[in-house]
Amino acid sequence: NLKRITEALGSTLELNEVLQVVLESALAEASADFGAVLLDCKGQERIRLAASRGEGEAPVDLSILDPLESLDAWREGSQKSILIKAGEETPFPCPLLARESRKSAMNVPLRAKGEFIGVLHVAREICPDSFTEGNLETLQMIAAQATFAIENASLYDNLHHDYMAIIRALANAVEAKDPYTRGHGDRVVKYTQSIGRCIGLDEEHLEKLKVASILHDIGKIGIRDQVLLKPGPLTDAEYSEMKLHPIIGDRILEPIRSLKDIRMWIYQHHERLDGKGYPEGIGGDDLVTPSRLLIVAEVFDALVTERAYKPAWSMEKVINFLRKNADTHFDREMSEVLIQLLQEEGESFYKENVIVY
Repeated sequence: NLKRITEALGSTLELNEVLQVVLESALAEASADFGAVLLDCKGQERIRLAASRGEGEAPVDLSILDPLESLDAWREGSQKSILIKAGEETPFPCPLLARESRKSAMNVPLRAKGEFIGVLHVAREICPDSFTEGNLETLQMIAAQATFAIENASLYDNLHHDYMAIIRALANAVEAKDPYTRGHGDRVVKYTQSIGRCIGLDEEHLEKLKVASILHDIGKIGIRDQVLLKPGPLTDAEYSEMKLHPIIGDRILEPIRSLKDIRMWIYQHHERLDGKGYPEGIGGDDLVTPSRLLIVAEVFDALVTERAYKPAWSMEKVINFLRKNADTHFDREMSEVLIQLLQEEGESFYKENVIVY
């Protein structure tokens, strides 16, 4: 069983998934009704209920640790494994051990590089039998395996956070040049995520689409200010220069291997279904689903926001435009999903996301 737990923990780097594997394993091995993980938020003087699982109905009241003295007492008391049998009192403040429904319970500390990071807890709230020392030893072995997996998942989570921060910094560099596009990337993220979920994209594609939405205009950093910031209509020569930004963006992102798929979506975000877009003039089956989604979301945001060359369009005008241009500019399915979202949520779908600077 412990080998199976090790294999399960090694199959994911997502912290939430790791914690669920830990809890499922702990519940099964200890024949427990309820399990939870409390993580100590270092430097924030609080703890977090990171995960819970089971049949227990009593609430987990973290407020009993609000006084700093109680939090310190919890940290001190949680440093060692503890087994509480039915009828025994809780020896120190603990929101898990204090649950009214618990009969017998066990707490085992979680450590990373020797430092206390939280608690793995299981309880029997239906079964009247108390845990045994053998149950405690099993939980300690699970906690030891869990600590390594949690540490790896936390490292991955931190790396992903830094990765997304760098992605946003790149986008901010573009938006700093053009006040009319500030917040544009974040709004396009919202629209692509909403449409993507409606058409059934999985989480991996949604995450990649988020990055593509943030970075889709990165190439504008290579467009001259006289063109990018021009308040009136562009000349033919200026428009030709503006149409270079997907190519410039592709060159900027080319060295980043992890963005290989995303680069194509960004490169295609000004193409059209009928092949009359740019930079390649491709369409039809050559446009992949994420590109089609990004195309309609990007144009939609341009329509509903005020720009130097036009006022914001009304929702009715936008819906008519989407219908008229389905199967020519836009993929029909994407257009219909976006229209449905607009009809269900109204102007709040986009007005709540318009950022004023």
